[in-house]
Amino acid sequence: MVGDVEDPEAITAFAKRVVAAHPALNVLINNAGIMRREDQTRTRDLRDAEETIVTNLFGPIRLINALIDHLAARQNAVIVNVSSGLAFVPLSGTPTYNATKAAIHSYTVSLREQLKGKVEVIELAPPAVRTELTPGQSTRDEYMPLNAFIDEAMALFGRSRRPRRSWWSA
Repeated sequence: MVGDVEDPEAITAFAKRVVAAHPALNVLINNAGIMRREDQTRTRDLRDAEETIVTNLFGPIRLINALIDHLAARQNAVIVNVSSGLAFVPLSGTPTYNATKAAIHSYTVSLREQLKGKVEVIELAPPAVRTELTPGQSTRDEYMPLNAFIDEAMALFGRSRRPRRSWWSA
């Protein structure tokens, strides 16, 4: 199913559709992310920054809000929020992306505390991974191959005892 994380009404409609189609749903993985370079040395159009905040921060918050009643009623419910290593070691050319991922980290810590005993909340903070998030990123040798990252993340998800905090990929 496809949903538009930039549109609050579309998120609400998506949540209703997904729950109707999959009433046993007990896992939400928030992996929204756009990353745009920004030149802060001069006055600029803030449209990219605003879109990044809406997609990377408000999208997951709104989707959690739309699904929380359903998830809280399910056994073994889990919310996984994907942040980024850039939340902790920012890249100067992508300040708004870094800030949104730092906000997702902070939001996840608070959410985990509030949902303790009801819904497990996990943060997955990937390193630099070879994807097309930014042009040329998929061919950078110093970045982790996508398949290796997927294998590592899936191995972590497969553990019977999950860590209580964040998952940091190597």
